[in-house]
Amino acid sequence: MRPRREDAPGRHWLLTNRGLAKRAVFETRQDVERFCAALAEVVEDGLLIVHAFVFMTTHFHVLVESPVGEVSRAMKLVTNAFVRWFNRSRKRDGPLFARRFHGRVIGDAAHWETVLRYIDLNPVRAGMCGLPSDHPFGSARALRYETGPAWLTRDRVLATLRGFNAPEPYRPELYDAFAACVDPDVNAYLVERMLAAPAAEPPPLVDLIRTANLRQQSWMEWKAALADGMAVGTAFLPPSEALRAARAVIRVLERQDLPAGRRTLPRDLSAGLLRGAAGRQISEISDDLGIARSTVSAALRRHNRWTGTAPCYAELVERALQSAVRRVLPPPSSPLGLSPRVGS
Repeated sequence: MRPRREDAPGRHWLLTNRGLAKRAVFETRQDVERFCAALAEVVEDGLLIVHAFVFMTTHFHVLVESPVGEVSRAMKLVTNAFVRWFNRSRKRDGPLFARRFHGRVIGDAAHWETVLRYIDLNPVRAGMCGLPSDHPFGSARALRYETGPAWLTRDRVLATLRGFNAPEPYRPELYDAFAACVDPDVNAYLVERMLAAPAAEPPPLVDLIRTANLRQQSWMEWKAALADGMAVGTAFLPPSEALRAARAVIRVLERQDLPAGRRTLPRDLSAGLLRGAAGRQISEISDDLGIARSTVSAALRRHNRWTGTAPCYAELVERALQSAVRRVLPPPSSPLGLSPRVGS
């Protein structure tokens, strides 16, 4: 039985789907228009609020708000209507998409803005255009040129952009600058790791790094409690920045009366931050560091032990991660007031 998606009124989602075996699902402009028509119907019925979207040849991404907690029903209506039309127009039968829609809850403003940039930068990273607003089948063009579908809700995106451009007044021609201020590949890594993670909700990105208080220590202890074979939570740094943070901690430890003398400490730290900050699996860490998987597991156990028992060690790691995040991600433009998560 497929797991039930937990939804609640006011929850924000990144929704996506891809063609079966990477088949093209948007072959013509009319295909996009038909999908948008189905999307418009569920918006009109009050099942979704759409903040951003992009249609590529083989897949789509949509940033939505679920006003009544019926995101699964809404996407079933959209995709079923589109697939029926697509199959009739091609005289074909059978599934078109690889699966039912893929969705991840967005927990805070930092994630929301990272996802918005990811959607806008999708065609740029694919080499289809030079700027997000150049792509004819994305919300970036609609916002840049103040055109596009009536069912696209613009207020929240525009509020984010006004905060990003402060103190300069927002002008439509500045839209592309919002996406251009980040490394597209780093931004994509963070979102794609989120999409690949299990459906259980990770801690919000803001709680992970942008608040240096007891919640950070709680997060470190939560990470330390994960068994080596369990799923990793939110990735908030690319591997290169996680390793850079590990080197920064080692330099400090070498000058203090802390466990810097341990021969395995550099490897333990590198493995621990690749796991906890970059969301890497044990097999990936093995490849990243050029060590055996059993060695990775031992390094993670040692890192977790120090994280849970040595406050100075955990504090140094926290500071290094905060510096890394400031290099990689701009601060969120506004709190956005996203709704609480289910069960909180």
